[in-house]
Amino acid sequence: MSKLTFENENAKRNKIKSFTKGFYIALSACMVAAVGVAWAAFSDNFAPPAPIDDSENFTLTVSRPEQEVEKIVSDVPAEPQPDKETEAKQEEVAAPVFMMPVEGPVVNEFSGGQLMYSITMGDWRTHDGVDIKCETGTKVKVVSDGEVLSVTEDPYLGYTVEIKHSGFTVYYSGLSKTISVKKGEKVKIGHIIGAVDSVPSESLDEAHLHLAVKQNGKFVDPITSLGLG
Repeated sequence: MSKLTFENENAKRNKIKSFTKGFYIALSACMVAAVGVAWAAFSDNFAPPAPIDDSENFTLTVSRPEQEVEKIVSDVPAEPQPDKETEAKQEEVAAPVFMMPVEGPVVNEFSGGQLMYSITMGDWRTHDGVDIKCETGTKVKVVSDGEVLSVTEDPYLGYTVEIKHSGFTVYYSGLSKTISVKKGEKVKIGHIIGAVDSVPSESLDEAHLHLAVKQNGKFVDPITSLGLG
């Protein structure tokens, strides 16, 4: 091959190389430009939100016409005031009712802690109840609704029935041994629990029923506390 032919071949190869190199450079530039355009468009559409200024205070105010507010207030029903007369009647109904257990005068009163002379025992002692004079065998009625707490035979007071009446504990003493109620039984006012017999520690006195009352664990005057006077 002649020298001229060889040089022509080299020239062709160099020309092809130059063209190829330039093509790839141009292609790369186009790709970079396309990526740049796409990124710019994306960043414009998805821009981060502007930061919130914490120093600003926002107050939401809801206004309502004054007439509407007055209407709402006026529509609220007023609380009914209690009727004093009605309250008094309710208290009367709620208050327990008491009655005398037997008919007769009080011959020995409640001593209120003071000493009294006992004819039967021959000494001075307190009298923690009242003695209501009545004949032996007189029927004894409960003074109010209640519950029987115990039925016992006391060496000084004889057969005794203990009944809880509202806030009072009442002791019916000096009964005969024939008792018509038992522990735990509910009784109504006027219910007959037995009959009068005798009180051993007061046997020399006239026949009577010994009635004693406790309130808050202390003996009180049965007549005044139960309103029997």
